[in-house]
Amino acid sequence: MAISIHPVISLFDQHSFYNFAWRVYRDDPNWVPHLWPQRKVYLTRKAAFFNYGEGEFWLAKRGREVVGTIGTAIDHSRNRHKGQQTAIFGFFESLPGDYAIAQALWDHACGWAKSRAMITLQGPYNFAANEDPGFLVKGYNCPPCIMMGHTPPDYAIYAQRFGFKKAQESLAYRYDLAQINFDVANAPEVVRRIADRATKHHGKEVIRNPLLADWDIEI
Repeated sequence: MAISIHPVISLFDQHSFYNFAWRVYRDDPNWVPHLWPQRKVYLTRKAAFFNYGEGEFWLAKRGREVVGTIGTAIDHSRNRHKGQQTAIFGFFESLPGDYAIAQALWDHACGWAKSRAMITLQGPYNFAANEDPGFLVKGYNCPPCIMMGHTPPDYAIYAQRFGFKKAQESLAYRYDLAQINFDVANAPEVVRRIADRATKHHGKEVIRNPLLADWDIEI
């Protein structure tokens, strides 16, 4: 059955867009879902990005079944600053194992960009360059670091097959606290320096759970 691309318009569309990721990552224990309010602020065009850019959101469907999502955008401020004509794609999700879905989403994004006189398409990132940038190529067995993307192996393969060229690499490092037995004295020098600085400025404190009833005070 052919794949069709539909704009996200109604509240039902917005929830379909948001909920689709659970189908992609339902068997991935390392996936961390985005919060609905965080997504909603984009889907309703209330994010700060829309003060200086434009963007739209799309659902890929086979019949009535949602099989993928994508957002297309133009950061007019960045384009003026850099003297470029670049469109963005982000919020990309596609059922793994089916390249045709990814191709249909990117074909649509390319067409959207061309209709607005853009000459390059860059992504994935969720319109702000530091929000879920890139497709994961290693580290699938680890949870993502803050603001780093976490995607299935298929995505990077599909992007290369479609013709995207790598623009940059982002690296995230992991440090196993079990290796230092939770004793700062045995930690690497950089960790000891940070700990000493924190102790000097704030004194020695204990780690405890926050008191949610006193949230404002705790913050």
